[in-house]
Amino acid sequence: MSKFLNWFKNTPSQAEQLRDKRLLLEEEMRLKKLERSKRIAEAYNVGQDFWLTNYGDLLDRYRDGFTGTYPVTQPTDRRYGSNFPFWVSEVQLSMLRASARFIVTTSPNAQGLLNGLCSYVIGCGFNYLVQPKEQSGADESLVTAVQTVVNAFLEDNSWAELEQEIFWRTREDGECFLRLFPQPDGKLMVRTIEPEMIYQPVGTDIQEWSYGIQTDPDDVFTIKAYHVDYRASGGQAEPNPAWGEIVPAESVIHIKVNVKRSIKRGLTDFSFETLDAFSQAGKLRRNLGEGAAVQAAIAAVRQHETSSVDQVTDFIGDSTDYSVNSYTGRQQDFQKLEAGSFLDIPKGMVYVPPPAAANSAVHLEVFQGLLRSAGNRHNAPEWLVSSDSSNGNYASSLTAEAPFTRHCVRIVTGK
Repeated sequence: MSKFLNWFKNTPSQAEQLRDKRLLLEEEMRLKKLERSKRIAEAYNVGQDFWLTNYGDLLDRYRDGFTGTYPVTQPTDRRYGSNFPFWVSEVQLSMLRASARFIVTTSPNAQGLLNGLCSYVIGCGFNYLVQPKEQSGADESLVTAVQTVVNAFLEDNSWAELEQEIFWRTREDGECFLRLFPQPDGKLMVRTIEPEMIYQPVGTDIQEWSYGIQTDPDDVFTIKAYHVDYRASGGQAEPNPAWGEIVPAESVIHIKVNVKRSIKRGLTDFSFETLDAFSQAGKLRRNLGEGAAVQAAIAAVRQHETSSVDQVTDFIGDSTDYSVNSYTGRQQDFQKLEAGSFLDIPKGMVYVPPPAAANSAVHLEVFQGLLRSAGNRHNAPEWLVSSDSSNGNYASSLTAEAPFTRHCVRIVTGK
């Protein structure tokens, strides 16, 4: 009996066994972390100072919160059409899209940039002229009939306006989805699909249906279908598996920008540092305006050099013509001065000029610098983003070989 009790006491309990196993796993994780840090240090040993000085701030944005180390490229970075470390889920991508929509909707400078780009790239729309191939022997009546069909398509879908919207969507959301609806009478109607309406169906395999686009598990270039959900959430916390429909790939046109072909979804122009530049410029412009407005509202400052507080209060009361209570309940006193009025002030009182906007010129230079930085993505001249043409040559920026003009041509031709 005593041997059995001793054996029972010395046998670890299940809780102790689990605790030992947990400690072992933690030690293994620490060991793997140290080994990975050692490999990174050895790989960048030669240029370590250059690495930390020039890239430290940039990589801090993407520091791994779990291990505390910098990310390095891995074979899985773009698995399932993702774009690590910038986004690896539909939620992260939607956050980038929502931030871009907010800045484009609220910032006049972002709106000016988009309007200018749309004007130079799309203008009032393109002309579509049907012509027979050389030596095809096509009859002129056939060419005329095809042109009639094309013209009807352009008119039925308000194509000139839709072209502008498609361009705007691709720059704001990073992508645009068009769905084709063939009609019984032979017409073709085109409708846009909001990017957030396309997501992975509930209960499907991420290897096949990531980001709502069905592809071969081993080939993201082969698109089979899209999952489209036109209905609102209806107040439910989780999407309903019955919602949405599978649309064949031949019925959807997906235009995406700022990403490689292996990445399933596009990236907005107004992301990361470009978004920060517009956001900071907006704050600076708002603060400058409010500060200048407050300072301009002060007509003059009366300086009572020898008067007591009670004497100043009595003087203000004697000079007041009427009082108004503000929304905070505080009383504001006003004195009405007619044209040609003479002011009598007691001895010892002087009028001091109102305060001026200090450092306003420096702040405006910073504001212009932020806008120039925000326009760098499109090689846009400063006047396109800030509406200030004093610092640039309007004609030279629109010549055939100017960077901005070449950028617009690349967008149109796709080259």
